[in-house]
Order: sequence, then C-alpha cells, then structure tokens
Amino acid sequence: MKEIEFGSQSILVDENRTRDLYNLLTNRLPPIDWCQCDACTNARITRRRFMPSTQVQLLRSLVLNPFAPLYSSGVRRYESESRDFAWWRMMWFVYATMDNSKPSPRSVFENKSVVWINDIELPQEAYSRINNYRILDPEGLVFVRASNAFPWL
Repeated sequence: MKEIEFGSQSILVDENRTRDLYNLLTNRLPPIDWCQCDACTNARITRRRFMPSTQVQLLRSLVLNPFAPLYSSGVRRYESESRDFAWWRMMWFVYATMDNSKPSPRSVFENKSVVWINDIELPQEAYSRINNYRILDPEGLVFVRASNAFPWL
C-alpha cells in the first residue's frame, strides 16, 4: 500500500492489485486503447508529446500508465480559439481507498489540463467497464480522470 496526497485528499493505493489489474488488461484482446480512428490515433500521439510532465508524474505515482487510459473520448470544437485542438477526457482505474468525508479535489496543470480522483463511476464509464473489462472486481475501484486539450496534428 502506498499513500498519495492529492490536494486535501489522502489516497491509499493498493499498488500490487493495481499492477496485477493492468498486467491482466494489457495481455488480453482487445488491447487497451485499441481504436484506430483518426481522432484516437491523434490522441495517442499527442498524449505522449503534450501531456504536462507534472500530470504524467502524478499518474505514475498512482501506478498508472499515463499514455494508456482505459476509457477516453474526445470532442473537437470548432470555435475560433480552439479550432486546432481536441479536448480529451480520459479515465484510469486504480484500486485504492479514499477519505470520503473530504471533497474530491481537482488538480490543474499547464494548458488547462485537469486531473480529479473519486470513487463515483459515471454511466458511460460503467458501460465501458462492463462491456470491455468484465474481469474487473469493482470493489475498491477508484476512478482517476483527466481532461486535456491536445493539438490536432
């Protein structure tokens, strides 16, 4: 077990259980982050080049691969100020416990990137988990989410 301070929240990460989960998920079909559409391919390339290094460090401290989210979706906006960018929401699973008496914090990084952690699963994430990751034991899952603006290459 590893304790991580995230804002006002103390998160106790079960490193072994989380590593076992990702080892299991990376050795199965379909693989993590498998979509080959232009938008997902662009996101894979830009995540490696443009995700803030402090965000990468935070995700790695939680025993996560920052470049392989288990759920991601993008929106390309066509307003003049964001025409060249796509906004991506990503999510990773981690086995951990949190102090639910404190509010779930959000960390803001450069380029308006945001990371937040809580144990509330959104309906579209539940759908993805049930359909793509049935082998998961939902007991003790905590959800790490990020929102990033990545350039459209």
